[in-house]
Amino acid sequence: EFLVSEVVISAIRDDGLTGLNDVEEVQISSTLRAEPAQPRRYFYGEITQEGADVDPARSDVERTAAPECDRCLSDGIAAIRGFAIDSSTWSGADLFVPRGLPGVVVASEAFRRVADEHGFSNIELVRTDRYTWVPSTAS
Repeated sequence: EFLVSEVVISAIRDDGLTGLNDVEEVQISSTLRAEPAQPRRYFYGEITQEGADVDPARSDVERTAAPECDRCLSDGIAAIRGFAIDSSTWSGADLFVPRGLPGVVVASEAFRRVADEHGFSNIELVRTDRYTWVPSTAS
C-alpha cells in the first residue's frame, strides 16, 4: 500500500514515527537506467487502517446516501471538500487511513516535520481542512 525509499524508511524509523506496518524490502528486478552505480533500495509497508474517525460535524463530505457499513463508513462518498479528525478516536499513529475515508492517507504534524527536514519527494501533504476530492462528471 505504501512504497518508500531507504531514505524515507530510515527517517521514519529514526524519528520513531508510527503507522507504517509490516515493512519489507522490495526486490528490484530491473531499472530503466542504463547501469546505475548502486540501485536504490525500496520498502513496502501497510498503512494503519482506521487510525481515527472522521468528525462528521467538522467535515464537508458529500454522500449520495448514508453509509451502510457501520465499521468503515466509506460507501456513498460523492465528494470531499475538507475534513477533520475526531481527536478522541485518534490512535496516535503518524500515518493512517481514517475510518470513513478509504484511500486517503493522513499524516501527523510529526510526519510533516520529518518529511520537510529530510526533503521527501514525490509526496504532497495537504491540510485536512483543504483536502479536496471531487470526481469529474465529464465522460
